[in-house]
Amino acid sequence: MAMATCDTLEKTMNSVMRRCAPERLLLALNDSDKTLLENIMHLAQETIPQIDLTATEMTRTPDVFCLRLHLSNREAVISLQQLRSIQAYSPARILDVQVAVLPETVHVLVRVASETTSIMYSEVDVIRITKRTRMI
Repeated sequence: MAMATCDTLEKTMNSVMRRCAPERLLLALNDSDKTLLENIMHLAQETIPQIDLTATEMTRTPDVFCLRLHLSNREAVISLQQLRSIQAYSPARILDVQVAVLPETVHVLVRVASETTSIMYSEVDVIRITKRTRMI
């Protein structure tokens, strides 16, 4: 009985407490990129609760950040809607959202353009964004 209570308490605490990515991950970034990446990570965790931000890794090229968000549970089911909601946070800056299933782990990969990257868009993208703003 005590074990069941402990499991329930742990699940409750995890649902209330917001875990954070390691601080070393964002140290050398400018404030704009840092804020955007933090927001994307927290949104991803809210959208897909199995994401463990404490194990987040990031690689960087001059124009793109690649966040590797680890899933704590290999049995997680991730829907297209969840991935789209992450991408919809900043359609101009979030280049791609992927799920990578590796032999030992599962990751959600989010590729984010840096602040200095030129935004690529098409006429369809402009129409889609315009429609969104009119609906608000």
